[in-house]
This record gives sequence, C-alpha cells and structure tokens, in this order.
Amino acid sequence: MSAPGHILVVCTANICRSPMAAGLLQHALAAQPEPLRSLRVVSTGIAARTGDRVSENSVLALKKAGIDIAAIAASPSPRPCLTGPSSCSA
Repeated sequence: MSAPGHILVVCTANICRSPMAAGLLQHALAAQPEPLRSLRVVSTGIAARTGDRVSENSVLALKKAGIDIAAIAASPSPRPCLTGPSSCSA
C-alpha cells in the first residue's frame, strides 16, 4: 500500500480560514478508517507571514467544538503548491 497523501488547505493570510478548515478536517478524518485517517492536512496562505499566530476568534470558535488550533503558526504557500497538486510536496 502506498503512503497516505496530504490535503492542502489555502487561504490568504493563513490565520483564520485555512487553520480553521484544517483543524475541522483533521478532526473529521481522525474518525475515519484508514487510509483517510492517515491523510496529513496542511494549512497555508498565499500571502502569509511566517510565524503569525492564528486569530484569537478562530481559536475560540473551534475551542467550543473541542478542537485546538492555538499552536498553528502561519506558513506561506510554497510556489509549486499553487501550480498543481502533483507538484506540491508540503
């Protein structure tokens, strides 16, 4: 069996939408059978500044659902990830 892949979630600054989507998706995948539960969810932003923290409102919103995204730091999208899924190795 081949190694599980990854899912890339992209937004602009990587401090609100994509960290929330990644947290929700990873939480949902954890309840699925293999190979889905082994998929790696990567959150990134097309204009992200490396190391920016996730917005407090995003952290609080998911905390209410029992999902902790407080440790996520913004990460800019590597250029190859924006040209197509086969060229991204996040």
